[in-house]
Amino acid sequence: MYKHKVLLLNASNMAAYPVYPYTFIQVPAVARQAGIQVVCKDLLGIPQEDWGTAIQALIELHGPEMILITLRNTDSFVLKDYESDKAKQTDGNGYFPIESTQALITCLRAVTHLKIAIGGFGFSLLAYELMHYFRPDVGMFGGAEAFFSNFEAIRDGHYAGIANLLYFQADQLIQNPYTFEAPLAGPEYTSQVIEEMMAFYNAFPSPGFDGAPVEVIRGCSHVCVFCAVPHVKGRQVQYRHLAAVMADIQILVDQGITRIYMISAELNPDGNEFMLQLADRIRAFNAAQAEGQRITWYGANYLLTLEPEAYERLYASGFTGGLFDITALDDRNARAMHTPYRNQTLLKALKTYAQYRKIQPAFMTERKKNGLQGRRQRRRAIR
Repeated sequence: MYKHKVLLLNASNMAAYPVYPYTFIQVPAVARQAGIQVVCKDLLGIPQEDWGTAIQALIELHGPEMILITLRNTDSFVLKDYESDKAKQTDGNGYFPIESTQALITCLRAVTHLKIAIGGFGFSLLAYELMHYFRPDVGMFGGAEAFFSNFEAIRDGHYAGIANLLYFQADQLIQNPYTFEAPLAGPEYTSQVIEEMMAFYNAFPSPGFDGAPVEVIRGCSHVCVFCAVPHVKGRQVQYRHLAAVMADIQILVDQGITRIYMISAELNPDGNEFMLQLADRIRAFNAAQAEGQRITWYGANYLLTLEPEAYERLYASGFTGGLFDITALDDRNARAMHTPYRNQTLLKALKTYAQYRKIQPAFMTERKKNGLQGRRQRRRAIR
């Protein structure tokens, strides 16, 4: 089935908040289309001094043709992670993903001659700077579609003309043209991927699994200064085929997973039509399921275009509330942040959000009850 095999490593997880990398789900799905198997390993929980032994064992077991590294984040929002160097050395929970990734590359250079390619959201955000810092053989900006479509050429050192690739030529950094790929048209999940994801959360149970990620939208047309999605994923909003989304949901439900986190910058960046179509499809799906197989879901949503009728359709589908960022209630600050929110419309939207009382579906779970309590607390804060 597979023509080639690669090893994908992550050294940038957060010990205080372990999350199974979505890259470990998406990259193998893209690679499968090109006949390439991706073996994934998160190094969380393995001391750095043991990385060399662990990686050598993986290489001997799987025989990969290249090593891939993902870098999801470049920094932390936890203040104590930016204390003195002495604190860095004594605090085992400090989060320094760039330093950890550099240590991984140093380790790889010592134990293997295989080519090293690095990508991920965090890498793409600072691709030029991180190429100079890490000095990998190849960098990947954005998606990995072009990388796997041209895998043999890249493995053999022929990099010219391959989209989204960065590499050094006579010590000069070359950046091939960037393209923003659309979401995968087919399902991303397999039973093996789900087994590996749940094994990760069994190994790192705190705070634990809070839903399987499923991408529904890629890119964002807004330009909020705190968000890097338009830079990494593009300013064109690209919707995933609902048939592919529902195929992933069916695979997850068949494996006993009924909590879904819809991946997007916003569920409704250019209007509610796609989000409500998604809700209607999920509502129809749930109607055909036994009680224990009906899904609940959540994601980021843009409040200004939501009216009570939209909430009604959302909540009827098992939607348990959205995530949204409001950085300022002062229009001058909002303009400085380049957010689409302004007081005249924002306050109206917040009142609608706070006053709306949804009818709970019959398959309400304890997790959803906790989510409802959280929304009530937010409503009190808004009032």
